[in-house]
Amino acid sequence: RGLLVDQNDNLWVSTFGGLGFVENKEFLFESRLQAVREGRPTCSVFAFSETKEGDLWLGVEGIGLVNYDPVTEAFAAFDHCPAEQLGLNQHRIRSIVDANDGMLWLGSRWGFSSFDLETKIFSAHPLSFPGVVDQTRNPKIEFVPVRKLIMGKDANLWLASSVGLVRYDTKQKSFEL
Repeated sequence: RGLLVDQNDNLWVSTFGGLGFVENKEFLFESRLQAVREGRPTCSVFAFSETKEGDLWLGVEGIGLVNYDPVTEAFAAFDHCPAEQLGLNQHRIRSIVDANDGMLWLGSRWGFSSFDLETKIFSAHPLSFPGVVDQTRNPKIEFVPVRKLIMGKDANLWLASSVGLVRYDTKQKSFEL
């Protein structure tokens, strides 16, 4: 699903079964991810990113956002909870971007969210463009899926979505199609 070379030149591999790691040219499956699963049906890693501190942040199917600290080898899960307004807006994270300013940006099937690394608080940013037809030709779409995020210069976050390319100004909190 994805590849990441961390700050120590280690190669990480996201898979449908979890997280893999290449050490001495040998692929090792990271089964410790199962510890945060707690009876959930899947552990597919769809997205991941590394912070400047060296932590890995994973988008894990059925769990949500998962932090892996390579120093302590500990995992911590931050779940999707639709009843909580401050929670992650959707557990199927497709893209993660570290803005290098203490924020993670997360693309999902219901738009995108931000996660404050210091306070551990989510903020949901659903994309909704009334009258805009997405790739499924549905003019009444309530949430626009975000498939990929890229942080540009001047605090612009670029979103690849089902309605096309969207620019989000993180300072002004404004969208532009």
